[in-house]
Amino acid sequence: MTNSRSILVDTSVWIEYFRGSNEKIHTELDDILDQRLVLLSQVVRCELLSGVRKDELFKLERVLSSLTRIVPQNSTWELVESFTKIAVKKGVRFGVMDLLIASSAHEAEALIWSLDKDFKAMEKLGLIETRD
Repeated sequence: MTNSRSILVDTSVWIEYFRGSNEKIHTELDDILDQRLVLLSQVVRCELLSGVRKDELFKLERVLSSLTRIVPQNSTWELVESFTKIAVKKGVRFGVMDLLIASSAHEAEALIWSLDKDFKAMEKLGLIETRD
C-alpha cells in the first residue's frame, strides 16, 4: 500500500496490533509505520496507557514515543461542539472521546483507521474520512 496521507490510528486497531491475532492489521500497520504516516492522538495514547499491563508499560511507551502526537487545542474542542451539533440534528450521538479523536484527525487532514463503527457513521455525516 502506498499512500502519502497521514493516518490517525484508533485504539481499536492498536489493540488488535499488540495482541498479534490479526495478521492483516499487523502487516498493514507495520507498513504505514514504516512510511511514517501514523499520527497518535493524545486521547488514543491515554486509552492505550490506561489498559496496558504493568510489565508492558515501558515497551508501549517506547513504541508510542516515536510517533507524531496530536494534542487537542481550543480549536479542536470547538470542532467537537460543531460535530456534536451536526450529529444531533441528524439524530445521531457519539461519545466525546470519539468526537475528540475525529476532530483531531479532521484538523490534521488525516484519515482515521478504526474498527469502531461510530467513525464510519461520522464519515457518512461528512465529518471525517476513514481508511478502509
